[in-house]
Amino acid sequence: MGSEEFLRKVIAGDIALAQRPGERMKQWRLLCDVSQKELANALRITASVISDYESGRRKKPGTEFLRKIVRSLCLLDAKKEHSFVSEMNASLRLGREETPVKSVHSKESISLSLLAQQVNGKVLVGDLQGECERIVWVTDSSSSLPETNERFFVVVSTHDLVRPLFVRVCLLDNRPVGFLIPTTNSLSEIDKRLAKVCSFFVLGIDGQKSDEIKQKIERLFSSL
Repeated sequence: MGSEEFLRKVIAGDIALAQRPGERMKQWRLLCDVSQKELANALRITASVISDYESGRRKKPGTEFLRKIVRSLCLLDAKKEHSFVSEMNASLRLGREETPVKSVHSKESISLSLLAQQVNGKVLVGDLQGECERIVWVTDSSSSLPETNERFFVVVSTHDLVRPLFVRVCLLDNRPVGFLIPTTNSLSEIDKRLAKVCSFFVLGIDGQKSDEIKQKIERLFSSL
């Protein structure tokens, strides 16, 4: 199976199996940086039809029409300056891994702004409103993000894990509130788009080892 065909199957399956397929369809459209009008023109329908699907006023599209929607999204995306499809193929091929991650729980919810202050993090995308109850450490490519109802925050040990983890978030129903990554450099347009569409913030740090960060976070948790 070609890489583009693989991605189309991933997107179509994700929409079809979602609890709210219209919202998921909108997510993938925004990730591909395609407007409702652009997609409607490609499908030779009105933009209001796309709006009705995304809002839930129409039931999810049938299998054949869903394939056409996804195909059109991918073709339109390929024309963009920052193509989501070309960037995401390799990451999505990693799939869902089975290795459990290490994590620490808090007896009380922790303010995200307090967490950022504790690790001297720089906000790269999003804002720090809200709280979390669980911190998850990802140290290698085989680590899986947890399926949990808790609000959780992900600490990434190396920069090469950032993109694959951001992509996996697209396929989760319960998503992390944010990520802590080992750089304060500006993120790529694709990563910014992923964070915005999937509603998570990104903190960056420089010059701190993962063990140091872990100790700081554990001290914060134990002080509550």
